[in-house]
Amino acid sequence: MIGGMNLRCALSTLLVLTGGIFLFGQTNDPKAGAKRMLALRAAAEKARMYLQGTADANESAVDELSQLLSKEMLGRVKEFEAKKTGEKPTRKWIEAWRMQELEKTVSDTLEWAKEQSPLPIERADVLKRAAKDWAQEAPAKAQQYAKQSMEQVYGKARELAAGEQLKRLRDNLSYPTKEDLNGRLNQLFEERSKGLQPLSTDDFNALNDWFEQLVGKTGPVFEELKRKVSEMSTDMCLEISKQYQAQYEQIRLFVQKNQFPESLKTKEELQVVALQALNKNRGEDLQATPPVYGVFEASEKLVERAAMHWEKNRFEKFLKSTDFWLPQKKKIEQAIRDDIANHVPPGKSLNLLNDKYLSAVQEMVAVKYGGEKWSQYFADSLKEGGALTKSLSQRLRDGIKKRSQEVRKQIAEEQLRTSFKNLFEGTFPKESQILWFYEKGKARVSNFPELLENIEVPSELRSNLLEETKRMAVDLANKPLVPALNAFRKQLGILRVLEKEKLAQLKVQVVEGRAFLEILKDWQVGWNELWDKKKKEVEERWYPQFEHTGKELSKAVRQLYEGMINAVGNNTPEIVQAPTEELGGDKDTSGSEAVPVENEKPETKEEEKKEEKAEGGKQELSGGITDELKVFVGLADGVFAFADAPNGKCRMLFGTPDGVGAFSLEFDPQDVEGAASLISQGLQKPLGLVLDGNAKGGQGSIFNLFSTNEDNSEIRMLFRVSSSKVRHQMSILVRQQVEAAIENWANETGEKQPVLLWQDDVEL
Repeated sequence: MIGGMNLRCALSTLLVLTGGIFLFGQTNDPKAGAKRMLALRAAAEKARMYLQGTADANESAVDELSQLLSKEMLGRVKEFEAKKTGEKPTRKWIEAWRMQELEKTVSDTLEWAKEQSPLPIERADVLKRAAKDWAQEAPAKAQQYAKQSMEQVYGKARELAAGEQLKRLRDNLSYPTKEDLNGRLNQLFEERSKGLQPLSTDDFNALNDWFEQLVGKTGPVFEELKRKVSEMSTDMCLEISKQYQAQYEQIRLFVQKNQFPESLKTKEELQVVALQALNKNRGEDLQATPPVYGVFEASEKLVERAAMHWEKNRFEKFLKSTDFWLPQKKKIEQAIRDDIANHVPPGKSLNLLNDKYLSAVQEMVAVKYGGEKWSQYFADSLKEGGALTKSLSQRLRDGIKKRSQEVRKQIAEEQLRTSFKNLFEGTFPKESQILWFYEKGKARVSNFPELLENIEVPSELRSNLLEETKRMAVDLANKPLVPALNAFRKQLGILRVLEKEKLAQLKVQVVEGRAFLEILKDWQVGWNELWDKKKKEVEERWYPQFEHTGKELSKAVRQLYEGMINAVGNNTPEIVQAPTEELGGDKDTSGSEAVPVENEKPETKEEEKKEEKAEGGKQELSGGITDELKVFVGLADGVFAFADAPNGKCRMLFGTPDGVGAFSLEFDPQDVEGAASLISQGLQKPLGLVLDGNAKGGQGSIFNLFSTNEDNSEIRMLFRVSSSKVRHQMSILVRQQVEAAIENWANETGEKQPVLLWQDDVEL
């Protein structure tokens, strides 16, 4: 084995030596070497010159490159779609192209050099003599070439590519198929067309995106062609819209103007006539450019809709021009009287009457309008509950309503005379009825149940009274009641004025020992004088003094008289008017410890005492007094409730029935001055709060200021006394304080002053 290896080594050495000798023999030929060197130098110079010339492109090269690049762009439209984003792939493409050209030039030069040289020339020898580092310089020169040539090449290439793509788009443009187009137009018709209105040209714009997809369905397009594509899709849209509008013009007079023959009544007849007009001279050529479509389904749908509309319209016109089918007034009246309890509400009555006559009316109308030919058709249509049924039902309802209103008015007037004779005879309202409404704080009868509280109507008749009767009764009752209540309030108002004027005189008369009846007579004379001046403001019927007014006058005088007798007998301080400026004003007095349990939260100071005594009086701070006020719900807006307390004291509870601003206090009833001061201080904050809150119309205010008319607001307060120790002078005193506080508040705030309605409940 070792011998074989030595043999191979010897042969290899021999071959090398032989080749070397042969090459040495050639290179020893001076002419051959010179030729080789000349060829090598020439090839290297050509490569160097071409390499240096790559920095710019001549016009011929630009044209060639633009043609080549445009073809490349058409094959890669997505990459070159936007002009800006197409610059990068363009540079790379030019660089690659230039490198290919360099490689081709080097290869061609090398082949030429080999042909000129008797000795071999290698590619590496040429590149070594052409540049210091061909591998680096060649790509750099290609990049430089691409950078300087790109603007010219790229711009022209885009023009060529866009032009070619536009030509292809136009050559390949295809309108939608008839089936696809009908589908789109049907959907558009359902979404856009209302009533008898056809699709407008603007409505077709909703299909623009679809048309653009059809135009550019070959794929993405260069951005320069976006507008062209849009214009092409717009042209397509206008062409289809034009064909649709042309079809509409052939049926417009039928659809919009009802210009069908007068004898036609059913929608089927009307539809046949309109479709004949629509198909007249309407050919179809889908192979034409642009294609001519036949009748669109959307046009046929418009015809169908118009036929239904005009069938209903002609039917309604017939109903409007006749009334033979409407039930007579006598029948309506009899139907109501036969079942009057169920016909009390007008709405229910109308429904009952409509249901009662509808079936018979449908048969009558079908026979009369449809005639022998179409009576069954209309009879069936009217039973289906469609448009014709609704139309007839509404017409019947309107007709019955008009006739039944006259009948119901007649019945209501009869019921009014029969069941409410006292309203006609002038005996309403009696004083007891006036007093009822006054105590409820009412300015008029608000509803029928209120009227029934004061007028006797047999129960068997009540269930049969029509709603119209009830409204008439309320209106009729209010005619005398409103002025009666006005007079009633004015008479009681004079009593309040009289109390103020004669209080000081009464004190003197009591001290002098004047008899009660003489004092009462004197007060009556004073009241008469004031009323003579005031009574012209009321109706003459209410000039005489109400019995209740006389009782209130007597009661007031007696309570004041007896209270002062007791005061004189006990040798207590005289009756003193409390400082009214403290009520509802800004002045703060820390002597009162009235503590609210609801909305009001007056400021407190640490140094304030938990009790404030006024000659034995104190204020109660306990919280659960709101339940005590609930018993007054519906009686008044605010309550002063007085009751006996242990140890000879009296307790006053103040607040609204729902507990807002509630507080209570105890006082010594024998110390009138101290009690008045304590009550005045306790009322200051709650009363100011209520007036401010109600002026703003806020929720949850202490009192409810309600309007009896547009000009006056009222506030009701109840003075309820359950203690024999508290007499009428306390009511007068507190009322005067509240009145003065309201007046003072109105002056300071500029708000309208509400009228105080004072309900005195002091037992003799």
